[in-house]
Parts: sequence; structure tokens; C-alpha cells
Amino acid sequence: MIHIPGFTYPVQEFYLEDVLSFTEFRFPEAPAEPAGYKKHLKGYKEQQHKKEEFLDIIQPHLRQLRAEMKYAEHVINQLRNPNSENLSLDLIEKLVRYICNTKGPGAILIFLPGMMDISQLNRMMLDSTCYPSSKYIIYPLHSRMPTIDQKLIFKEPPDDIRKIIIATSIAETSITIEDVVYVIDCGKTKLGRFDVANNIQTLKPEWVSLANAKQRRGRAGRVKSGECYHLYCKAREMTFDQYPLPEMLRTRLEEVILQIKILQLGKAKEFLASVMDPPDLKAIDLSLDLLRTLNALDEEEHLTPLGYHLAHLPLDPRTGKMILWAALFSCIEPIFAIAASLTFKDAFYCPLGKEEEANKKKLELSMGEYSDHIALAEALRRFEIARRRGNAGQFCREYFLSYNTLKLLSEMKTQFAQYLCEMKFLNSDNPGDRNANRNSNNIALIKAIVCAGLYPNIAVISGRWKRTYASIKCKFQSFQLP
Repeated sequence: MIHIPGFTYPVQEFYLEDVLSFTEFRFPEAPAEPAGYKKHLKGYKEQQHKKEEFLDIIQPHLRQLRAEMKYAEHVINQLRNPNSENLSLDLIEKLVRYICNTKGPGAILIFLPGMMDISQLNRMMLDSTCYPSSKYIIYPLHSRMPTIDQKLIFKEPPDDIRKIIIATSIAETSITIEDVVYVIDCGKTKLGRFDVANNIQTLKPEWVSLANAKQRRGRAGRVKSGECYHLYCKAREMTFDQYPLPEMLRTRLEEVILQIKILQLGKAKEFLASVMDPPDLKAIDLSLDLLRTLNALDEEEHLTPLGYHLAHLPLDPRTGKMILWAALFSCIEPIFAIAASLTFKDAFYCPLGKEEEANKKKLELSMGEYSDHIALAEALRRFEIARRRGNAGQFCREYFLSYNTLKLLSEMKTQFAQYLCEMKFLNSDNPGDRNANRNSNNIALIKAIVCAGLYPNIAVISGRWKRTYASIKCKFQSFQLP
């Protein structure tokens, strides 16, 4: 094996203790402990457990810092505050100001967990008088931004203008921005996980791994020496995992189990126990239960006829069942569009500052149904018409849609038709076939098929003013909306 290391310039690293010294930032005080019955609530107990875990990590580190006498007392007091673990956009903005006022030229790259954080920080900086357009240019960077906007970040500004890029983990490895000299790493990322306790897929901010942190630091040393500011202390870094959790340990297992069955590899639990990173047994049970609910497996864990067909589709079983229903009820174009969007990604994007205009256009595409699914199907239908007429680009700009995403979704529709044609569910591999779309204008039928396909992941509004959701399954468990 030949190992050829890449060349990078040296990058000086700073941690939260250093950032607090530079900026003299103060975190909000931790809230007072509740009294009475509130002490026994589940939420408070979880908060207390998290606080105790934090103190166990930070206290030895604070003793060491105090012995070294390297940092002022106010820094140590701020590190003891549990709020120092939370994402603080105020701290990031103050650190950006510190870099702009005290450091040499060079672009600043800020890593944040998600689109909402990017939008808030961007608005905070634009509303401030500290970043006039004559001296600064700010670029939000997110995967849902149109490609033409993403390309602007690679353009070097004039010598007297500093570029500031606010990005998610998309800027870790996918792209290299050569003029970045300063990196601000918030230490958080959003990673999809399967919550076994609640049987739902989640996307919550969590600490990065050491590998992620190294990648972020490396963004600053591409063409010259740089600096990386980590917004977590050294003690917290010592708790990071070496690498991100393997995908099998953080996703649902239905597709894996269907492949195990189609390859005749035996019982799912026995086979998965032998893999390099065995998943949680409860996760396997939940996936088996869902496959039985979908009628893809029988009680003996054998494939049913439906399960056999689902195993041959490169889709999760619920989406696969949806496109099979579409073929049976002759409404493949809208359902294929919805299935492709659910499998790949949403084609809509929302430019910062134009949220209301984008929402109006999306509502127009939903044709009064207030349905994201209907809006997606209609957007793809109109895109394909506009593409044949040669004005697809104009259509995408008008309706805040990604041309490249819609192009890929259109190609996925064709692939779905080819799969179902090979499986004898369709007579033609053309998704626009008139015979297979006799009911494509029946909105009620389209909604029913989406509902049947996504079952049991369905919720209904149970109270007009309480805004609570209730599961349609037997227990009718309620959840408060955020």
C-alpha cells in the first residue's frame, strides 16, 4: 500500500478558554432550580443528569487551569457555567468582530449545525452596523441553496473586503475554499439517528467527532497558515468519539433486513449479530415489527409476496409500497415525484430574506391543498413541461426551485418506471404513459396512497387550539408541537 500524504500549512488552534479570554464574553446565568413538584418532572431530572455529567467533565479541567494560572478567574467562572456547552450565536458574532479588528486579511469560515442557525447569524450580522457592505461580504452556505449562489463563495473579493462564510458540515470535506484563513468551529453538527426509545428518526445537534474537528481545522491551512477557533474546551474535546458512528448503528434497518431475506442469509438477529458493528437488538425488533405491519414479513420472518417485490426495489419499504400502489391505481407520475423527493431531497430552497415570497410560491404549487407532497408533485410536473419548452431555468428561479435537484428527481421517476416495468407492474417504462396515469388528477387518491405508503408514520391534529398531534395507532399518544 502506498501512502501519499497531502500538504497543508500549519494551523494554530484555540479553544473556548482562549476565545473567552480574547472576547471577555459572558454566558447567560444558569436558571435557578425549580421548587415543589417541578423537581420531580422528567424534563428537570434529565437536565440535572446532564448538568452533573458536565460538572464531572469540567471540574478537573478547571482545577488544572487554576493551577497553571494561565487564564483569568472570569474565564474559569464562565467555563463552569452549563450554558457554555450551548451554541451561542452572540459569542460567534463577538469572535468574528475580534478577528476582523485584530487579525490580518483572510476569509472567515464559520461552521454551524443547521439552516436555522445560519439564517439567524446572517440576520444578526446584517442588522449590525459592524459589517458594512463596503468592507465585508457574507455568504450563507447550505445544501439547499441554489448552485449558482454556492459558486459565489469561491470568488476572491477585493483586497479591502473580508469574506465571511457561514456554513454547515457541507464545507468540511465537500468543498475547498482557498482563501479561508480563519475557521470558527462551533463543535456541533446535525446527524440523523434512529431513536430506539421513541421509535423515530431524529436530526438533532450533537458534538462532532475528532475526525470532524480535524477536517474543520484543515479548512484553514490550504494555501497559507491559518487559525482555528473551537467553541468547546479541551476537557469536552477529550470526550469526543474518534470517528462518527457507523451508519448501521444510527439508521432504521428495514432495507438491510429485506436484503438479508432476499439473499436467504437466515434470521435477521443472528446475521446482524455477526457484523463488524452489531446494531441494538431493540432496533432490529422495531424494524421487524414495521415490516410485519407493512405485510412484508410473516410471523415466521419469511418474505411475503409484497416483501419479495419491496426487496427488489432500491427504496425504503414504505416508499416502495407507495410506488407499487401508484402502479395499481394508475397515478404513477405524481406518486413517483413524491417518492423521489422523499428518497432524495426537497427541490425547494428558501433564500435568506425572501422567505415569505418563497412560501407564497410553494403554496401556489400546492393548488390550495396545503400539502408539501402535492406541491412537490406539481413542481416536478411543471418543471418537465418548462424543460420541453426550453424555459426550465426561468421557471426554477420564479418558484425558488433547484434545477439540478428537479433534473435528478425526473430521472428517478424514469428509473422507478423501469423497475416496475421489469417487475410486470407496468406495461411501459415511460412514467408519462397515459394508461398508467388515468387517475393522476385525482388529488384525493394521491393523498390516500401517500397516507397508505407512509403508514404508520401518520399524525392527525387532535385539538383546534391545543395544536397537539395524536398517533392514529391504538394508544393515541399525544405530543406537544414545538
